[in-house]
Amino acid sequence: MWFRSHRRRETPPVGGGPVPAEPQAWSDSGVADEVEAFLHGRLVERLTAAVRTLPAWSALNRVAHADHCELLSGLGDDPSVGRPRRRLPWAETERFLAARLLAAGGGVPDGVRRVQSETLVPLELSMIDRVAAEGLGAADVLVAAAEKMDSRGSHA
Repeated sequence: MWFRSHRRRETPPVGGGPVPAEPQAWSDSGVADEVEAFLHGRLVERLTAAVRTLPAWSALNRVAHADHCELLSGLGDDPSVGRPRRRLPWAETERFLAARLLAAGGGVPDGVRRVQSETLVPLELSMIDRVAAEGLGAADVLVAAAEKMDSRGSHA
């Protein structure tokens, strides 16, 4: 499978038409690595290391996919490899949400995974579209996640 590269050739084609992009192997595109980072709650780390803008919905990525031990050890700092750890703008809210997740999951790994898969992951996926459409920021995303967990608990 090939993906078109975003780079353009130096010389335009004869006839002045659009410049065709050179094909790029999917394995060289970085898409698989980004998907893996998303599924493991490491998207913020990957985008930060690549010096890319963090979409607001990515603030929920670590909490939605972190394992029980990660939640217990605390979240909220920039996990960039090879860089000094810096405080993320939503660090405090992220830690607060992680604590709420642990409580909602009964403090046990299976309970935490259940809340993540039933509540946070679907919310994370819906936020990908909602952030742009509604102009939400990272704090808004995390507050929505806390509210979703609260409403989940009142219906259980």
